[in-house]
This record gives sequence, C-alpha cells and structure tokens, in this order.
Amino acid sequence: MSIIVYLHNEELKDENINERKSMNHKEFDGIKVEEAPEGTVPKCPFCNKRLEKVWLKKKGFGILEQKQIVMCPYCQSLLGYGVFGAR
Repeated sequence: MSIIVYLHNEELKDENINERKSMNHKEFDGIKVEEAPEGTVPKCPFCNKRLEKVWLKKKGFGILEQKQIVMCPYCQSLLGYGVFGAR
C-alpha cells in the first residue's frame, strides 16, 4: 500500500516520508502542541466561515486507488487532497 499526500503543492512519497517527518519535527522545535478546547471549530482560510462540517469527495475504489478532496461547503474552496491505495 502506498500513501501520497500533497502539502502546499509538494508531493510526499513513501521513500522520503521519514526524512520529511524529521524535517517537520525540526521546524516545530519550541512550539507547544495542545489539544483544542472543547467546542472549538476551525474557520475556512478562504471565506472565514466556521466549519461545523466539511465536504468530502471521493473518486476511485479503495483497493486500487482512491482520491479524496476536502472542501469548504460555503465557498467550495479546496482544503485538502490525498491519494490512497495500492501501487
């Protein structure tokens, strides 16, 4: 199974995932990560509306390959994209 994640137009593949994880860890040295307070709802970075829900679109079959996008239900902006499946 292979997982490809797209972050800021950068493709992250299995062969460099450990290298990238260690790079991300170094970039966040000194930043404390905390659990979000109860009832906190994120905002869309494009329209600034509170995201009580998001839209998820899927294409393909889970066994072969499945592409998923996460969208804002208010402005239909793309919030995330991923490809999952066997390669």
